Amino acid sequence: MHKFRERIILLLADVVALNLALFMAYWLRFRSHLAPAEIDLSPTSYLVPALWITLYWLVIFGFSGLYKTSWDISRIDESIALFKAITFGVLVLAVVTLDISQPFPHSRLVVFGYWLALMVLLNVFRLSVRGMERHFRARGYGRRRAIIVGAAERGELLLRELMEYPALGYDIVGFVDDDPEKADRPILGKMVLGLSADLPRLIRDQSIEEVLIAISSTSHQAILRIMSLCVGTRVAFKIVPDLYDIVSGHKTGQVYGFPLIKLFPEPMDAGQRFLKRLFDMVISFVILVGFLPLWILVAVSIKLTSRGPVLFRQRRIGRGGKRFVLYKFRSMIEDAEKDTGPVWAQKNDRRVTKVGRVLRRMRLDEIPQLINVLKGEMSLVGPRPERPYFVEKLAQEIPLYSRRLNVKPGLTGWAQIKHNYDASLDDVREKVRYDLYYIENMSLSLDLKILTRTILVTLTGSGAR
Repeated sequence: MHKFRERIILLLADVVALNLALFMAYWLRFRSHLAPAEIDLSPTSYLVPALWITLYWLVIFGFSGLYKTSWDISRIDESIALFKAITFGVLVLAVVTLDISQPFPHSRLVVFGYWLALMVLLNVFRLSVRGMERHFRARGYGRRRAIIVGAAERGELLLRELMEYPALGYDIVGFVDDDPEKADRPILGKMVLGLSADLPRLIRDQSIEEVLIAISSTSHQAILRIMSLCVGTRVAFKIVPDLYDIVSGHKTGQVYGFPLIKLFPEPMDAGQRFLKRLFDMVISFVILVGFLPLWILVAVSIKLTSRGPVLFRQRRIGRGGKRFVLYKFRSMIEDAEKDTGPVWAQKNDRRVTKVGRVLRRMRLDEIPQLINVLKGEMSLVGPRPERPYFVEKLAQEIPLYSRRLNVKPGLTGWAQIKHNYDASLDDVREKVRYDLYYIENMSLSLDLKILTRTILVTLTGSGAR
């Protein structure tokens, strides 16, 4: 709830700053006599344009990620993001309002004045809001409950830093540590609440929002185990870096001079996620409708050459562990797993029909999943959705496997263009590496790259057989 309030306050501050900047541009254009004005517009004539221009800016700021509630964002980083968004927005407005009759200034002097007013006012208002947020956090409002993993010297130093700066807004509930000797020793008034294996229970019972890892970042297996335990809990992870992490280029966030590495940060902001969803819907609709005769031909071929339904339906696990029904053109014989139970598809699988073999080679059997994309259950690009049986099994076998459930599954993905069908646990391990790479580097440009490669596979018929 406090995140929602922060967004609303920030949005209201932006609205005030945007309209003050527009008023200053009006004054510069029509009242200052610094710029020649062939016509003289009254302030009331700006009311309707002001509404649309304000909405215009809010959309740009939303797409630019300026309404994230990241508490530890650097003021400098926020100013740079504002500079980029304002410069882009002013240039677009200058181009689309070249007509002198439009109630928006367009001379170079006025455009520069408007840009400068936006930069100054928005930065000042946002700085004031951020300062107010820190003031209230220091007094106990809107704080985030966190737990520290590791009660040794590194964990104690982190706690001391966080207690020294209450404006950071952390409420440290305690520690977890696997060393039994630390169980009964308070550290700056905070106790060790349990072992690392107790993290899921502590996160639930203590309403934890962030897990701060204060063990050596070279302890890869321990960190993977901690994060695997917390999969599905929707907590954020930060780790206290070693000097090696800092000098080797790992991205750190400065918390009053105390660096923290964000593990698995959200790579796409709200604007990019909106564009990704819009792109998914448009492309899916165009392919389904534009190539409808081809899909009818595929359906008839399936029906004439083998027994069973045209569409194959199967339960899969989607984002957040939600189950949904996935659609495919049937490429195997009917009841293919009747005698074997759930098994992975294999190269030269005898259960695949003749038509199905062609469909698989061209990846056309996946086309009905565009219905899942339109329904919002899948995206065009993402980790492949798996069956509940395999998700439960693989989550136990492969660290961080369940992290794939943090994003929508995809019709195609980085793992699909880099690897063939899963035939063994080793294949799945390899694919998980590609999936985690995609999740860490999600972007519209990477999606386009994957889709382009997928199209080439489809056209050349070089897919898995």
